[in-house]
Amino acid sequence: MPPPCFKNPYLKDASQMDIDPYGNQRSKCAAFLPAIKDGNGLSRYHADFHEIEQIGRGNFSHVYKVLNRIDGCLYAVKQSIRQLHQDTERRKALMEVQCLAAIGSHANIVGYYSSWFENEKLYIQTELCDHSLSVTNFSRPFTEGEVLVALYQIAKALQFMHERGVAHLDVKPDNIYVKNGVYKLGDFGCATLLDNSLPIEEGDARYMPPEILNEKHDDLDKADIFSLGVAMYELIKGSPLPVEGPQTLISKKENCHCFLVIHCNFRTYSRSCWIQIQSGGHQLKIWLKIQFSTGSQKCMGIGQPHWELKRLYYSMWILLYQPAQ
Repeated sequence: MPPPCFKNPYLKDASQMDIDPYGNQRSKCAAFLPAIKDGNGLSRYHADFHEIEQIGRGNFSHVYKVLNRIDGCLYAVKQSIRQLHQDTERRKALMEVQCLAAIGSHANIVGYYSSWFENEKLYIQTELCDHSLSVTNFSRPFTEGEVLVALYQIAKALQFMHERGVAHLDVKPDNIYVKNGVYKLGDFGCATLLDNSLPIEEGDARYMPPEILNEKHDDLDKADIFSLGVAMYELIKGSPLPVEGPQTLISKKENCHCFLVIHCNFRTYSRSCWIQIQSGGHQLKIWLKIQFSTGSQKCMGIGQPHWELKRLYYSMWILLYQPAQ
């Protein structure tokens, strides 16, 4: 008997996609997805791919760089660390796969190819990128121009998601990848629907606005924009945020020469968040204005336009400056 069919909650018009012709013949979890083997007794993973090296590790999964034995191309395959015995565990793990499949392809989102269960572990085959924007991968802070490019491209990815009713909820440098100079948003394990019809699991608390941490989930798309601003701040700063998040930097007044402002102009997020930081010798002066609304606005950098951002949603200012001595 084949495995069950799952309804994809990210597809709103999916009346034909939750039909399981064998549903009345199987229990909910019994005999769920046995090991998949080819004619030579190899698992699908080892039959289809040659594993080259481990390139990532999280709390719940490992990521490997692999070579597809048939098409000769390189991919990334994420494998869950432990077996998913319970139906609830499997369905939760499937949320990332279903989200990627439902929203479709975009130049600034890591590409999704395939997924399968094997020995009760979930495997996800995705596009292989060069590296992430984790600050541990860089020996210096990002320049103004580099931040502008990353900000613009990931904003486009978020716009694409939000238009399809999906929030990412884990936007941070570790989940932003680069391939051939193009920035791509990845790791959709916390993604959910904007209408709150799915469970909400917050991502890294260091990048979350206070409203989300206090379980106010009315504006999930705007929370993504806030997280993007904090992520760009971390790239400019050039070192990881403290475990407690950027708010803890407010109390560190000694040797502070720069200020960061993340101002999100929308409802409960309308207040400014002023964060004092050590300049570390940087003489940065950046004022980014992104207009997230129908039409187009200029992204301004110290009085001169950099480019137009079209059909984005809200307003956000990020200000890092050197006060007059």
